[in-house]
Amino acid sequence: MSGKRDVHALHQLTRHTGGKVKIYLFALLVGFICPAYAQTSLPSSFGGQPLNLVIPKGYCVIDRKDEIGALHYTLQEKGNIGRNTVAMLFADCKEWARRQTDSSYILKKHGSYLFQLTKGDVLLLPRNFTRADLIKAYVDSDSKRSAMGEPEFTKELKDRLARATVDTPTLNGSVNYGLIDKNEYAVFWGIGSTFQYPGEVVRVTGVVAATLVKQVKVSINLYDSTKGQSAPFKHLLEQQKDLTTRLLLANQ
Repeated sequence: MSGKRDVHALHQLTRHTGGKVKIYLFALLVGFICPAYAQTSLPSSFGGQPLNLVIPKGYCVIDRKDEIGALHYTLQEKGNIGRNTVAMLFADCKEWARRQTDSSYILKKHGSYLFQLTKGDVLLLPRNFTRADLIKAYVDSDSKRSAMGEPEFTKELKDRLARATVDTPTLNGSVNYGLIDKNEYAVFWGIGSTFQYPGEVVRVTGVVAATLVKQVKVSINLYDSTKGQSAPFKHLLEQQKDLTTRLLLANQ
């Protein structure tokens, strides 16, 4: 499935330096939000189909009307042209509060909702195509992924960073990803990558959940740093399983 790797869209870190906004492209997606916009659900739509999106507890929705938030949506959308519609960005509310008082702080906990396009178009899947069909398609696709899958994706990401017109961190080593779990509601991939910022190395893990909601291919992306965690994928996977369950319940 072409959209599987596309969920790892460019992640932007914004820092304020000397009164100017400086953008740092990261491997995944980070957002900037205000606790005032904290909520547990957000209405959205795709191809005329209304959906209700839910976010993890303790996270805040990034506001598209916010100046910095709008910038992040724009950059994220550029990285997903022809692949996905960026439905929603969100990040940990406490981290954002710290970020507002410390311009050097790099957000660790963040995520996004993406709606996958079909051959570049905003199309709903046929009504006879079930969630089980989509899960099977993803699993079958992953099982056929060649040994070139990870190096290929790493090269793609490095190329994106090289083409960026703004300051970027350095990708250290390879980006590792693969199917780590599945259930009747979704499939789950794990992602791991390391980035070098000025004076700081950040190891990031992510778990991506993909499911079908009202004939819309939806991916939920959750990321965190591995610092101080003995099992970095475990808590993200648990969050994703809870989140996909809540998402499907919110759209019954």
